[in-house]
Amino acid sequence: MIGAIAGDVLGSVYEAQTTKQKDFRLFHWLGRPTDDSVLTMAVAATLLDAAAPTASGAPAATVEDYAACFREFGRRYPNAGYGGSFRRWFQSDADSPGGAPYNSWGNGSAMRVSPIGWAFDNEPAVLDAAELSALPTHNHPEGVKGAGAVALAVFLARTGATKEEIRVAISTRFGYDLNRTIDSIRTAYEFDVSCQGSVPEAIIAVLDSTDFEDAIRNAVSLGGDADTQACIAGAIAEAFYGGVPARVLAWVFPRLDNFQLDIVARFLHRFVGGASAAAADNELDARREASASDTKPTPRMDGRTPGGAPMVPLASPYTLLLHRAAWQRLGDYAARLSPDRSKAGARLRATLSEVPVPRIDSAGMLDALLATKRPRVFAESEVKGDGSDWTGEELRLLGDVSVAVRVTVYDDGRHAAPLVHDRPFTATLLFVPGALLRSGSGSTAAADWADVVRGGRVVQERYEALYERRLLPALRYASATAEAAGRRALVTIPGVGCGQFAGPFHGKLGPRLQHAIASIFRRHAESLTGIRAVWFDPYSECDNEDVQIGDLTLYVRPLTRNKPGLPQLSRPDAFARAAGDPALAESDLYSVVAWDHVSWPGNDFFVGARSTDDGVKAAATDSMFALTGFRGQYNTSTNTYDPPTDVRTWEELVLRNDLRLRATGNVVVVGAGTGEVEELDESG
Repeated sequence: MIGAIAGDVLGSVYEAQTTKQKDFRLFHWLGRPTDDSVLTMAVAATLLDAAAPTASGAPAATVEDYAACFREFGRRYPNAGYGGSFRRWFQSDADSPGGAPYNSWGNGSAMRVSPIGWAFDNEPAVLDAAELSALPTHNHPEGVKGAGAVALAVFLARTGATKEEIRVAISTRFGYDLNRTIDSIRTAYEFDVSCQGSVPEAIIAVLDSTDFEDAIRNAVSLGGDADTQACIAGAIAEAFYGGVPARVLAWVFPRLDNFQLDIVARFLHRFVGGASAAAADNELDARREASASDTKPTPRMDGRTPGGAPMVPLASPYTLLLHRAAWQRLGDYAARLSPDRSKAGARLRATLSEVPVPRIDSAGMLDALLATKRPRVFAESEVKGDGSDWTGEELRLLGDVSVAVRVTVYDDGRHAAPLVHDRPFTATLLFVPGALLRSGSGSTAAADWADVVRGGRVVQERYEALYERRLLPALRYASATAEAAGRRALVTIPGVGCGQFAGPFHGKLGPRLQHAIASIFRRHAESLTGIRAVWFDPYSECDNEDVQIGDLTLYVRPLTRNKPGLPQLSRPDAFARAAGDPALAESDLYSVVAWDHVSWPGNDFFVGARSTDDGVKAAATDSMFALTGFRGQYNTSTNTYDPPTDVRTWEELVLRNDLRLRATGNVVVVGAGTGEVEELDESG
């Protein structure tokens, strides 16, 4: 039955945005469970909670049991996208006129029935139970027939029937014409919610498919009641193909709330087993690890109520951070490109070709630029910057975008032989691009060279201005979110831009960055009151030092002077012991990750290996879950957060599914003034 829920989630976007093409975006960020999933879970819950099993061990659920559960779930999730008749029914009491069956022949009976195909061991029992599940609302003969056809198709598929055997059995018993192909149906097919006008087509979507994904694409591409037809097709395809692909499960499970996940997991363990049950356990484990943290997590995608209003976006699990000056520069660049997009770099130009609006604003430009990032580590080494990939201005704009990601931390972030935490904890990674002073593969100057270098020397005033533009939004975010949770932040900062990005200044910029950090806190102390301390550990260029700036302490602890050093993803109590400040143990950890301008923030993207230097921080956490929406799993043998098992790397997952970072409802623009906490606002 998880195949039914998966089909609903994957198809939900296309009920309102119909398509007749099969190459649609399968994993759309708006995809979520609708009424199809909610009522499928209601059937599953009814079967799990039936008063007593039959002699064969199958559930003995009654019409009244199904009706009561449908009402309970409808009222629990009142905005899941129900039809008007069903809404009136579940809002009415069972003994009132409005609570009687309403003789529906709609496909609601068929969309919810799939758990029955797993819970019974013979055809008569499957058909009897399917009828009982239909009768509370869909007591029209066509409504009962649609439920029976889907339940029987699931049963036959899971018990080894061939496609031809399924075709013959369903056609013979129910009179459906299944001797058609999806291609022959698609052109003239229109939106149809009747059982007789949608169930046969959903079954054909499976009979005419090559695998689970192809069945979903067939169903959605009919251009009809996409989520329901994909729900029905997904239910049968799961049974026929022996399960649901790992990456689909990794996408769908996080979109269920805890109540829903509990029902699905219990049903899978009792009636289905296999990889789907194991994937449900992985999701449950991940949530337990997050909830067991001794810090207060901010809302994550899996903490929402996805059975709510369809097409309402889930809370973004990452936040884009920009200085107001950078936001204005985005708008200026958008204004210059709007009349002539040919002036954009090749990667941005390709992205903008998909944007139909004639004029682009700051939010649109940010969204388009994010789509040009590459899902690999240190992609900046391949940058030409001459317009054949990005222009210099586009690189500088990307450099001014930081990303905050709330994560579960599994190990301390050490490059080799990390310490795996016995109890994972919650922290926030702040991906901040350093000053890029090294050219990539082209002959053009490095992206940030002109901003900070004059006459071959770094100008401290300009260097500090660049880092204020990039670090201040991240620091203001840490301060504000920690204070909102009633806590204070401990911020760890590595030598951002002091290593390979520094080019000819490699190994010389640590003191400059230390001075820049101290200057930011001195100038903006009133708006950074939520930060208790900063732990700054460049590689080797500075001396151990404790710098007091008002109530804040800047701990300078270079790695090579403090071997083995304190890894930046250590628990806050480890920092408290190292600093001799017990109060740090009660802080929330915010760890700046030194990143580049054009790489996706996140994991190392290598197979079974941790990347060099600061990229390890991402491999030690579930940041790629937040950034892609796919649940992975921390691998204790390689100390990496691995993607779903049917892909080798996160890079493959991103490219294969055309995943993109997005700027919608998750942009924070920070002003430059001191004490202007209210200027931290949402944009986009």
